[in-house]
Amino acid sequence: MRLVRIVRQVLPLDPARSMLCTRYINCHMRLRSARMTAMSGTPAYVQVAADLRSQIEKGVLPEGAQLPSMTRLREQYGVSNTVVRDALNELRREGLVVGQQGKGVFVRSRDAALAAPATEGLEGRLDELAETVRGLERRLTLLEERGAVQGRREPNG
Repeated sequence: MRLVRIVRQVLPLDPARSMLCTRYINCHMRLRSARMTAMSGTPAYVQVAADLRSQIEKGVLPEGAQLPSMTRLREQYGVSNTVVRDALNELRREGLVVGQQGKGVFVRSRDAALAAPATEGLEGRLDELAETVRGLERRLTLLEERGAVQGRREPNG
């Protein structure tokens, strides 16, 4: 959008030409960002994650900064929601960002990233797994009891 304003200032055009110029620039910018993920054999989510990682490491996205919304990232990189989600998950696994339900995704402080890089959400997952194991143990006990009852009912040959 800054480029559009500059072009309008430098080239005073009539409204019709100005509109065409704006459309051309917007289209060109979209194509340029889409090409970022289309030019190589590397998966798009890896490329998006690498670019965001680079911005975090260079300080363009400082500690505590909120990342752009999914919609904004999708438009910026010319990719699908799935690609953006996978890229953000990659950064979460690395401990670079943390998601806050209903608020967004934020750059994690370096201390927190070093202390617990991949533990976010593990406690909840462990609770789920423990509950699943308890349920399986109950089912196994019931099956064993049924087997014992059926074994008593069968007449010996």
